[in-house]
Amino acid sequence: MKILLLISVILTGCCRMIAQPPAPGSNVTNNYINKFEGTWLWVSGNDTLILKLKKTNKSFGDFTKDVLLGVHKYVKNGVVFDDALNKYDSMVLYYKKSTVLLSQNQGLDTSKVLGSINDLTKKKTNNLYLQYIVGTPPTLIWHLKTAEGTFIDPNFQYGLTMPKDLILTKQ
Repeated sequence: MKILLLISVILTGCCRMIAQPPAPGSNVTNNYINKFEGTWLWVSGNDTLILKLKKTNKSFGDFTKDVLLGVHKYVKNGVVFDDALNKYDSMVLYYKKSTVLLSQNQGLDTSKVLGSINDLTKKKTNNLYLQYIVGTPPTLIWHLKTAEGTFIDPNFQYGLTMPKDLILTKQ
């Protein structure tokens, strides 16, 4: 019984250390996300998804952190639904032009990043999970999930515009 109590106390302490935000003024670097940078492509018949990601250092109030910013283009049945690729060059200076924001918590699985992607058609933000798979060429497993919470844009629509699960190949 004492061993179970001791293990419980240790695990609780470890979880609290992981959940603490960085100290004010700190810069959290992360070289594990470098492999996600670049242009990624998925094609299935007349459907196409292009994802362009770039690593940058972004301010989060009183600390900075390495993150991935990106833009995407989605074509379904030959019709363009979302297209923000023209904002790629300016998104690092003006991060609000990006449609994708991803990060990876150091110490956890370094092959995965998580964050958000803006659904430009439905005028809302969804959760995006990417997993890097080593190979020739490298691939990303994409998993998209509807974000929960309050939607501010009165024109938003329920559901997902883009596919929920797919595999992107590095270009």
